[in-house]
Amino acid sequence: MASILFVNKASIDYLGGAETRIRELATRWAAAGHKVYAICAKTSVDQPLSAVENGVTVRRVRVMPDRLLRRFCPPHYLPQALFYIVGPPLILYYYRRWRIDVIRDSMSPFPGLSLLAPILGCRAIVVLHILFGDYYQWRHFYSVPYAFMGMIAERLLLKGWLSYKAIVTDSPWLASYIRERAERCGKVQAIENGVNFAAIAKRAPRGAIRRLVNAARLVEHKGQTELVEAGRKLRDQGVPFELDIYGNGELEPVLRKIIRANGLESYIRLFPALSHDALLRRLCEYDLYVMSSRSEGLPVILLEAMAAQLPVVVAARPYATTLFDPTTIQTYEPGDPHDLAKIIAQAIKNPEETEKQAGRAHEWVQKLSWDRTAEEELRLLEALQQ
Repeated sequence: MASILFVNKASIDYLGGAETRIRELATRWAAAGHKVYAICAKTSVDQPLSAVENGVTVRRVRVMPDRLLRRFCPPHYLPQALFYIVGPPLILYYYRRWRIDVIRDSMSPFPGLSLLAPILGCRAIVVLHILFGDYYQWRHFYSVPYAFMGMIAERLLLKGWLSYKAIVTDSPWLASYIRERAERCGKVQAIENGVNFAAIAKRAPRGAIRRLVNAARLVEHKGQTELVEAGRKLRDQGVPFELDIYGNGELEPVLRKIIRANGLESYIRLFPALSHDALLRRLCEYDLYVMSSRSEGLPVILLEAMAAQLPVVVAARPYATTLFDPTTIQTYEPGDPHDLAKIIAQAIKNPEETEKQAGRAHEWVQKLSWDRTAEEELRLLEALQQ
């Protein structure tokens, strides 16, 4: 049995796809008898610094006083950014104290190990969910300091200077991206995200498509502004629909202003982010999931919507077009609210075909379980010990 350390900038109960993957894998490895540990930032004042959660020993790093954390809690990035500075001494301390065999690091946008990566990378794999390229590409999705950090981290990774034994991506397209650009970075393997099927209520076909849903951080690159604009076009065309958006973030006041200015209050509603479990229970109440993100690795929520047998409309980006069969999803031209409105309208006006598509997607996603993801990642970690 191995002693495994997870390192991640955000607390493992953070509402993100990377953290969902960590929770699913860590609890499975702990249940299998491995000693599993996690070091992450404390991102909420009510989180304990030390705890054992579902068999996983969790150590949260206090990155700022609680009075400041109340002001800068997520979706603000500051606590997570400070983890890169405050975390390394504690990571090194607990790495020795817990007698860690192997490390499972997360990179978003910088390695969780931070300055320790070139030293401890030989004992680690790193898991990536997205890369963007040069600074200007990173800047489309992050503010200046985070974009700069992401650019530097990507260059260090592709040149092999972080010394990881293997790079894992959550999607085949991202693995191909790395292989095409890497100079020296060891083994690269795509191990897709999974689905916790037991936690998801399955939607029964209703013969009508009306209730739309989107759940994501309210930030520019998640595309909710073009989703709201598409909603305006649907309203103007007389297409009956309701859209609920769940999330927190800097874009919330902007979205509320757009909704009010266009008289869309009875069509589009904004709600705070739900816990992951609550969201999984709620999905089956809707008729169509709309994924408007401009860039993703492999969004967990998209797989979960398919598992709930919701039809999905998704931006024609590599995270969708390189993995999903065209018969399982409907795509629209990214950045084009008119095309998004057209595709949604088609789904609403052709419920029978839309329901068939949802059935095919539900069947397709059955192969992506978290058990499979956990087994394949663990196989890589065990190889490091040989």
